[in-house]
Amino acid sequence: MGFLKKHLVTAIVASCMLLFAARNAHAVDATIDVTKKHQTIEGFGGGFMFGVWPYGQPYKDELYDSIFNKAGVNIVRVANFYDPETDTGVIPELPMMKEVQALYPDVKVMMASWSPPKYLKEQDTIAGKLNNQQLTIKKADGQFMYAEYADYWLKSVKYFQDGGLKLGWISIQNEPDWPADYEGCLFTPTEGAAASYGKALTAVYDKIKTLPEPPPFIGPDMTGPKGNNYTISQYVDNIDLNKIAAVSHHFYNGETEADMKGVRQKVGSKTVFQTEWLTNEDQARWDGKIWSWFDHLQVVQRSLTIEDVSMYLIFALAYKTASTHCFFSQDTVAKTYQARPIYYGFKHFSKSIKRGMKRVDISASSGLQISAFASDENDRVSVVVINTGAATKLTLKGIPATVDTGCAYQTTKSGDTQPKKYEEIARFGTTVPEFPIDGTSVTSIELWNKVLTPVDAAPVRHTTSASALRATLEQGTIAVHLPVPSGSRYSVSLFNASGKRVSSASNVNSENAVSVHRFTRPAAAGVYLVVLDYAGTRTSVPVVVK
Repeated sequence: MGFLKKHLVTAIVASCMLLFAARNAHAVDATIDVTKKHQTIEGFGGGFMFGVWPYGQPYKDELYDSIFNKAGVNIVRVANFYDPETDTGVIPELPMMKEVQALYPDVKVMMASWSPPKYLKEQDTIAGKLNNQQLTIKKADGQFMYAEYADYWLKSVKYFQDGGLKLGWISIQNEPDWPADYEGCLFTPTEGAAASYGKALTAVYDKIKTLPEPPPFIGPDMTGPKGNNYTISQYVDNIDLNKIAAVSHHFYNGETEADMKGVRQKVGSKTVFQTEWLTNEDQARWDGKIWSWFDHLQVVQRSLTIEDVSMYLIFALAYKTASTHCFFSQDTVAKTYQARPIYYGFKHFSKSIKRGMKRVDISASSGLQISAFASDENDRVSVVVINTGAATKLTLKGIPATVDTGCAYQTTKSGDTQPKKYEEIARFGTTVPEFPIDGTSVTSIELWNKVLTPVDAAPVRHTTSASALRATLEQGTIAVHLPVPSGSRYSVSLFNASGKRVSSASNVNSENAVSVHRFTRPAAAGVYLVVLDYAGTRTSVPVVVK
C-alpha cells in the first residue's frame, strides 16, 4: 500500500500516544531474545464442515471479512466426502473455498477424510461404528483394499484440483484411533483386525505423488497425544515420516504439559500441527472439566511454547445456533450470527502472529504466560501475554532496533466494567511504554518497522492505479465513487492515518455501472485512505477530512 508507506509515516508517528495509565504498583519485566529462534509458524484457523457454513448466506461476506481479514485466519480445514463411484458427494467445500481463496489468496486449505465412501467400508456404511463394532476398510481375497483406498484418494484430489481448489495439505483420515458413530474409519498403528494406518498412508502417498502438483500429507491426525486405545507414539513408530510434512493430532486427550513434551521428544525436529480442538462453555467435557474459551487460549499458548506447534486449528470457524466452541454461531433460518468469546481471544494469536514468523525466546520475571515471535529480518515482532491472576504491568525489554512502531490489544474475561473484546489499549512510536495487563486477560503486542504497512491493515493483494477511483466529502460523508461494473462483487474500506481499518463494506452492484458508497464522516480530522478491492486488484486514494 504505497500511499500508507510513503505519505503517512509522519501521520503515524504524530498520532502515537499512550492511551492508558498504570493501575498497579507491581510490574513484570519481560526480555525478548530474537537471536534464539524456534519453530516457523504456518498459521491459525479452523474448520468449515458438517453442513453449517457462511457460504450461501446473506451475511457471508461479513463473516468472511471478520474471519480472514479482521482475525487474520489463514488456514481452513474441510472434509472430503467425494464418492468416485457416483461422482457425487457433499461438496459445498469446493465452491466455498474457491470463493474464499479468490478473495483471500493467503488462505490455505487442509482437507481430511472422515470416512471413505461406503463401497470401501465394512458393512457398506460411512459410519465409523455400527452395533458396537468399529469399522475399517473392506478386504478382498483376504487382504485389506489399500490399493482401492488409494485410488479413491487420487480421484478425490484430482476432483478438487480440477475444480480449481488449491490444496495445502491432506490428511487421509480424521481421528483414525476413534471411529465415531457418525462418519469415521478405524486405522490401527499395525495391521490386525483393522487396516494399518501406515500401510494406507503409503498406498495413498504413492498414488498422489504421480500428480503434477501433489499436496503434502500430514498425519496421523488422531484424537490426541494419549490417543484412544493407541498412543501417538505407536502411530509414529509405524509411519514413514518422510512421507508426511507434519505430525498432526488433536487435543481431546493429552493437552497437558507432559503430553506436549512427550510429542516433541518423540518426533524430534519434525514439524507438528494441532488440527482440531473445541471447548464448550455450557457442558462438562473430558476429564470432568468445563473448558472455557480462556482455558482454551492457555492450551494454545502451551502448545506453541512447549510442543513447538507450527499450526493451531479450532474445531469450527462458524457453526450451529448457540454453539460456544466456534468463532461464530449461525442461525441459518433467521439469517443471523453471533460472535463467541473464543473469536476475540483466539484473534490475539491469529491476527498478531504472521505466517513465516518464528517463535523466539522471551523470559518474564513472574506470573505471566508469555510467547514472542519475530520475522527473519526482525522487522516485525509479536508478543502474546495471558494473565490468569491479578492486574499488573508489563515492560518489554530486548526489543530489536529494527522495530520502532507498535500497538497493543486486549481481551478480558471479567472485570468491574464491561469485558474488553480485542480492544486497542496502546499505540506508540519509538518509546515502548509499560502495558497494563488486566487480571484474567489476554494481550497481544505488535511491533513493526514504521516503513512497513501496519500489521492491522488489510493484507495487500495487488495495487493498481487509483485514477478511476474517487473519494470526496459530500453531505457529511465520505462519498466513494466506485468504478465497478454492474453485477460485480467488491469490497471497499476506510483506513485512518495509522493504517487501522475504521470501516468497511462489501456488495454486489446490480443497478448501474458506477455506484457510490458513503462512509460516515469520521469525527477526527486527518488524512484517510479509501481502498477498493475488486477482481483481485487493489486501488487506493486519499481523502482529507478537515
